[in-house]
Amino acid sequence: MARICLNKTTGYTFIELTVVVSMIGVLLTLAAPVFRHTELGDQLKAATREMVSLIKELRSKSILEQKTFILNFDLQSNRFWICSSDMSANERKQRQEKAFLLPEGIKIISLSFKGEDAFSSSDTGITFTKKGYIRPAIISFGSEDGRAFTLELSPFLGRIKVLERHTLHEYT
Repeated sequence: MARICLNKTTGYTFIELTVVVSMIGVLLTLAAPVFRHTELGDQLKAATREMVSLIKELRSKSILEQKTFILNFDLQSNRFWICSSDMSANERKQRQEKAFLLPEGIKIISLSFKGEDAFSSSDTGITFTKKGYIRPAIISFGSEDGRAFTLELSPFLGRIKVLERHTLHEYT
């Protein structure tokens, strides 16, 4: 026959609860800067992923529609827009006026092309031909916290290499 003890109580003492709550508080205090850094990093990663998707989509669209597309960048204002070979000058200007803006805190650090110096403050574009060829380029994005991602575009295969740093060299 089993004995049942009615006087024994189970639970936690006030001291045990205080120690656990204090430890949770200390851990949250230490982890808060990490969460803040992660939030900023996520914006940079998201912007980089969106740019990779846009580049792949433009390459596919140029092949499908048999048109030349240009992904234009204005490095001074952190804006980009898309034009096609069959657009008039007026349509191109309208696209530029309605350009996409990168998220706050994210900046286009540099843009360079094979055999050319890096651009840092001008309008320029990456061309996508009817056959899907891409103008070989390196695009570097950065955030206010000093982190950077660099995209290296391969001209023939449409591959995009993503590096978690700013590449200072020219594309050769």
